[in-house]
Amino acid sequence: MGTIIQNEKEIDELMNSTKESVKLLLDTGHLLFARIDPMNILKKYLNRISHFHLKDVRYKYLDKSIKNKLSFIDSFLLGIFTSPGDGDYNFSPMIKSLMKSKYNGWIIVEAEQDPRKHNPYKYSKKAFVYLKRILNK
Repeated sequence: MGTIIQNEKEIDELMNSTKESVKLLLDTGHLLFARIDPMNILKKYLNRISHFHLKDVRYKYLDKSIKNKLSFIDSFLLGIFTSPGDGDYNFSPMIKSLMKSKYNGWIIVEAEQDPRKHNPYKYSKKAFVYLKRILNK
């Protein structure tokens, strides 16, 4: 993925070797790319998460990326990432957990996909409708 910390063990090592003042950005897309369940990280480190990047993945491209050992950029260009509601991850448990915990930090919706192939307005609107539906339940 092109990051320094790329698996759950390394996330745990970072969080366990730093003070409470060190916060974590939870990026669902990057965690899913690394085959990490974002809910595991949320449950372990909710009190140290300062903001979220909600990004979905397309599992068929994730499998292809891992099988073919594609780089992060090649996976991106293939279409691994998309906005919430367009990919394969169910954000409902995460959103409900954040609401229950009264989380009060930043939440950014991301798609990280080629805008020439995927219209940003269309995908941001799709994410808005999807997340609004979860929030209204």
